[in-house]
Amino acid sequence: MLTYLVALLISAACSFVLTPIVRDVAIARGAVDSGSEARKVHETPIPRVGGLAIAVAFFLPVLALFFLDNLV
Repeated sequence: MLTYLVALLISAACSFVLTPIVRDVAIARGAVDSGSEARKVHETPIPRVGGLAIAVAFFLPVLALFFLDNLV
């Protein structure tokens, strides 16, 4: 049970730290959706790579579980 809790905390911390970093890099690199089309509802540029931070935050604890002695 402790292994799951640690994996959850690592994932949450990574997501909390990586999301603003990925957002800032996406804005700096121009990887944004500008909302210039008529169907778009947002008025400010929205980063399009936010899922990258979530994917890394998921796979980092999963990868760490391979190297630790655990019951998972």
